[in-house]
Amino acid sequence: MKLYDKIILIILVAFFIVVYVVTDITFEMTTDYKLFENGLWVYVICFIITAYYCFKYNGPKKWTTYTALLFASLFFWFGVLTTTTKLKLLYYAAVNHETELVVKIKDVQKVFSRRSFNGTKVLIPYDGKDIEFETSRTNFFALEHKNAIKVIIGKAGHDNYYITKVYWKPGEISTARYKYLKFWWSRNWFLPVLVVGFILAVIISVKFGKPAGHIYRQEFKAKKPVSFWRAMAIVTVVVLSVMLILYLGLIAYVYIVHGGCSYCKFW
Repeated sequence: MKLYDKIILIILVAFFIVVYVVTDITFEMTTDYKLFENGLWVYVICFIITAYYCFKYNGPKKWTTYTALLFASLFFWFGVLTTTTKLKLLYYAAVNHETELVVKIKDVQKVFSRRSFNGTKVLIPYDGKDIEFETSRTNFFALEHKNAIKVIIGKAGHDNYYITKVYWKPGEISTARYKYLKFWWSRNWFLPVLVVGFILAVIISVKFGKPAGHIYRQEFKAKKPVSFWRAMAIVTVVVLSVMLILYLGLIAYVYIVHGGCSYCKFW
């Protein structure tokens, strides 16, 4: 892949990530009605762009080209649609008037994909109709026993709504996060065990694998340059690992030095 194509790809992925993070910070709840309203022509454009790069670098005679085209165009399409919706919400949040009021909560439900808890749906009567908002998994445990909440709410176009602030009581979010982590652990306790087992297996294989001083023929072969995708994956893992260490360090500092923080939103 040529340098300018790599730059374009990195900029595109970074843009998607930045929009996602800013949206997650800005909104407590959102709606995404008619996400796929213009999905067909958006997919046609995404397919053409993806096909150009697939045929350019893999050629038309490899079956891997068409497999990559199928999956890459679908991911690209979904990324464009979701990012466009988030940009629309951010635009209206920046230019529209928002209302502060107390709204009733008619229903709060967990959203599952198979057995995985993906999010929360909250049914709120507003603007003369019942509106189904989407919010985080943590917020389910903060809202499940509430009948009403004070919020700052706005409207994005004719179909979508958003809530930029919920007036939580001190300690509600910290308690909700604890309940969510307890719920997650009860269903997924085996995942950390598998990760620890995998790490131990790698350490053991490195420590007791090849005898010291023994030279294999393969070691004389010239090493292939690291591919772009592998390099990108390594950099991503390293960055996320550093961020996780800093995050855990911040939590440990707050709880050890200050005894916790009921108003903090990072835990």
